[in-house]
Amino acid sequence: MQKQKRKFSKKFIKRAIVLWSSFLAACIGFIFVFAAIDPQALGSILTFPQQWSSSTGYAAGFAVLFCVAVISSVLTLMLAKKRSKNKTKKQLTNIEPSS
Repeated sequence: MQKQKRKFSKKFIKRAIVLWSSFLAACIGFIFVFAAIDPQALGSILTFPQQWSSSTGYAAGFAVLFCVAVISSVLTLMLAKKRSKNKTKKQLTNIEPSS
């Protein structure tokens, strides 16, 4: 019995990379942010006063950090894609005919 290799599409792999790197970035940001800020104080910092428990503050903070990291990762992926397309076009136009 042979094991069949799974082949993932490039789109799936790109999404997985974006989500995983965003999760790791949010974890690191979470550590630094909540080492300095009390999550219960987040409710009083907002423009509309909220009475949050610690776990709600942690969850909201992580969600915000994760969303920022996803946006950053997607923009980086888009810029890298645009750059590779431009580079390929330049390479095609700079081909010299062989003599």
